[in-house]
This record gives sequence, C-alpha cells and structure tokens, in this order.
Amino acid sequence: MPINYYPKTGEILECNFGPDYPRTATGEVDRSAALTTSGNLPPEMVKNRLVVVLNGKLSEGCMVVPLSKTAAQGKVADGLHVLVAANLIPGHSYFAVCDRWACGEQVQQVSKLRLQTFHPNRAQRPVLPLEAMNAIKRAVVKAIRAGDLLAPVIEEPAAPVPEHAAPVNSMVAAFEAAQAKKASTAPTAAEVSTAQGIAPVTEGTTGDTPKAA
Repeated sequence: MPINYYPKTGEILECNFGPDYPRTATGEVDRSAALTTSGNLPPEMVKNRLVVVLNGKLSEGCMVVPLSKTAAQGKVADGLHVLVAANLIPGHSYFAVCDRWACGEQVQQVSKLRLQTFHPNRAQRPVLPLEAMNAIKRAVVKAIRAGDLLAPVIEEPAAPVPEHAAPVNSMVAAFEAAQAKKASTAPTAAEVSTAQGIAPVTEGTTGDTPKAA
C-alpha cells in the first residue's frame, strides 16, 4: 500500500521502480531504440528495491537513493557507493539481512505511489543515523560533479610540545613546592615589627607607654 505521509530523511522504504528491462529470447537486455520511450534501460533502476529518503517533503514525491546488495568497486573508490551496514536495516520477509550500498549516482525523485513502508509500525520504521546520511549526501554531491562545493574535512594538528617544556604534572608539583618554600621562609609579624623599629606587643598589654605615678 502506498505511503500517505511525509517520510523522515534517512527513513528506509520499499520502492517499486517498475518491471525488469525488456529482454530478448536469449535473456539479453533489449536495447533497441524503440524501447527507449516505453521501458527502462540500463543503468536505470528497475524492480522492487529498498531506498533511503533524502527529501520526503516534496508535494507528490520523494527524493530517494536506491540501496543495492552489490557495489561497483570503481564507484566505491570514487565515493559514489556508500556502505550501509547490515545492522542498520532490520530483517524483512522479502529483503535479506545483509550489507547494502547506497548508490549516490542513482538519486531520483519518485512518486509516493511507488513507495511502501518498510514496517507497518511507525515506531519500528528504520531510519539511518546522521553519520550514514552525511556520507550518502556527499556521494550524491559527487555524482552531480559538485564535489568542489564540499568543504574538506581538516583535522587541526595538535600543537607541538617544546623539548624543554616540562610535563604538566611536573610543573604543578614544582609550583606547589615553591609556594610551600615561600610560606616556610616568610618572616613572622614580630620579625617584621623589629625590623621596622616597632616594639612588639605582648599578650596582656596595649602597647601604650605606661604613665608615671
């Protein structure tokens, strides 16, 4: 049954891309010009497949990327095919649990009439995590030759530590030792008073000069 809601970005759906390619009596794909307007031809997507939603907010359709059980190594090397691990897509009565590949070069808009939910329970409909979706989006951008718009992922190198610099723990220990030494050698209040020519005040006196009787 076709979906009647706006699916989330990253949601996995089933998509019926239409019947298989027209074939000759020997089983080869019939690539005759007469069929180019009445059926699909390679490398166009055909048959019932899993897809991942890129944009489910379009009025009558969804922008999707098909998932395939096989990957073209050249397209993997070019960053067009992205691995979707088996644990991200739960088991299904029709689709086996296995690693799949998101085919970035096959991105397209399809009618919602072609789409069905992966699971009837909304809470159990699989949605790919952000990291996986970012990788798929980058593959789509590369497929339309807009890779120059992608900001390179640059990790800031850690600042080099000078050879003469002491480890942090050693610096802390040295500072604490200096503070302790400073406290042990600090003059007492009596010593300060004597040095300044002031008579020390002893307990029980006010420090005033006694008056004559």
